[in-house]
Amino acid sequence: MNRQRLFIAVCMTAAVLGGCGAKEADAAAAAGTEQTAAGIENGSEASDAKDEKPGTAGSGTGALMTDGSEIRTEKTGTGDPEGMTLYAELSFYLGDVEWRLQKFAQSDLVDHGELLLDDRCRFLIRAVSGDGAYVFFDEAVQLGEPEADVWTDPEDRLHVVIRDARTARYRITDHIYDKDTEVFNGRVLIGEDGINYWGTAAGNGGGLSLETEGQEEMETLCGYIQKIENGAVWIDQVEYVEESDMERIRELGLTEADMAGGFYIYNPEEESVPLTLADDAVYTFIDWGRDFIPSDSSQDLTVSTTTLALFEAYLETYEDGKPGMPFFMETDGDRVIRIFEKPMA
Repeated sequence: MNRQRLFIAVCMTAAVLGGCGAKEADAAAAAGTEQTAAGIENGSEASDAKDEKPGTAGSGTGALMTDGSEIRTEKTGTGDPEGMTLYAELSFYLGDVEWRLQKFAQSDLVDHGELLLDDRCRFLIRAVSGDGAYVFFDEAVQLGEPEADVWTDPEDRLHVVIRDARTARYRITDHIYDKDTEVFNGRVLIGEDGINYWGTAAGNGGGLSLETEGQEEMETLCGYIQKIENGAVWIDQVEYVEESDMERIRELGLTEADMAGGFYIYNPEEESVPLTLADDAVYTFIDWGRDFIPSDSSQDLTVSTTTLALFEAYLETYEDGKPGMPFFMETDGDRVIRIFEKPMA
């Protein structure tokens, strides 16, 4: 596909804002698009087989039925799952009985208690009490990490809530414990697929920190990416003028023809400027050619990752590795913490 020609074509229509949505670059991803795409899809055979099974989702004895029936999760053994490492644990009590809420991750992606997120990682979430365990989640997740909350309601019923947020899915399931049958009965509160997951506004420990007093002011730049090397992205910075900015349109003397796409790229002179990339920077791009998303995938074309090699492989799909459209860079002080692409179609 000629990406330069595509960009010229899409610029003639209205601009539409899009969404996005580890640290260790995969050597196969850096080697080329085909190898990178294979790396994204890499996961355990057991997890892949389960993902492809029609009609259900989830794991263990609990099954999420697509016909709307309840998710029934029964007690299983407490042995550690093969190939998994305990990543997080929370102790709590139901009456006088101690329970533990546990999250496991792929052993090869846990280093001294720290999760080294790759583009695909298997997670297992369970609640353990005595000699029994209840598995609520066991899947290989692409570009995301599931979370679990536990609480009791005014009737003293135990709830375990699973939040599954990834590139193209957002699902919340509430599992309620029945003391008489010793079974969790669950239901889907929110279940959306094919969405654009932007992220979570969290504290300093999260991926997106809310601005607080004393922090560097966030700024968004726009520019054509020239190259990425030595931990920096080199850009030809431009000004992205939107049709709502009437004052700037008048200052530049732009006409209706100039704003035909709903925006105007103002670049009076070309200049290559380096910007330092944060170690945990997030890269969000649109997989126009489906080089990284399977052609039969139901998810949208937006890919979000913290793997720099994957983003570099995407840039290489363009002629000379230079996309014909600008990208947007969010900076926090002197570091770029996010690079994203807006769909212009």
